[in-house]
Amino acid sequence: MESTALFASLKKPLEEFLKNTALSFLISTIILTLIVLGYFFYNTNLRKNFSVGKYVRAAIPSKTTLLEDKITLLNNSSINNLSDLGKSELFGSTMMFTSYRYGISFKYLTNWIKKTDINKKNPTKTLVSRNYNKICILPDIDMYDEKCSKGQFVEIYSKDSNKTFEETISNNFLQTGVGCSIKIHQDRGYDIIEVVPETSGCIGKYAVVGSHTFFQYSTKIPNKFILVSINQYPIYSDVNYNSWDKTIEIF
Repeated sequence: MESTALFASLKKPLEEFLKNTALSFLISTIILTLIVLGYFFYNTNLRKNFSVGKYVRAAIPSKTTLLEDKITLLNNSSINNLSDLGKSELFGSTMMFTSYRYGISFKYLTNWIKKTDINKKNPTKTLVSRNYNKICILPDIDMYDEKCSKGQFVEIYSKDSNKTFEETISNNFLQTGVGCSIKIHQDRGYDIIEVVPETSGCIGKYAVVGSHTFFQYSTKIPNKFILVSINQYPIYSDVNYNSWDKTIEIF
């Protein structure tokens, strides 16, 4: 009888304890879930500039896949290394940008300076950032041009695999009857299309006027192509004065 009375007296406090413990666990689980969701939202929906040697998540229009882009150092020609001074007229760090989300990579030179300017000015930095499917490559003078209105860029587009590259560009990027035609050639194994003005009526951001703009496509990857825009000032890929756009690879 005494044990029964003792159990009865402890039953209610025990039930209250278990109830409070379950409630506390539920609240803790909800808070932890919100923290994790907030972390992933921050990393996948806020565009960030890329930095050397770090994986950075950028604004990716996807609800299911979290993939990362990377910038790596390939080669460094330092103006502080006396053995380099007689080898080249240009010094800097060759970087590789790779977007695994969009299947594209290219090289560019940063912290570069010509030998004749070593004692006259500071090295020029080259910055890479992304605005959704547009990857911008900017000299430091345009570092605040986040929309890449002045900088050079590569823009990735999807493509209907059942349509040809020429048909896709003609139907989606050319206005009929405005004096524009397209020029097709190959470069480094890629199909290249340029919009060529035949009359003064052919104007717009895709026409080759002032700056160099072209579309690039690989027959091995029929579901996408890229638009490349290059302004008149140079952005190099290495100390041999090669242009960055000549290193673009689609994969």
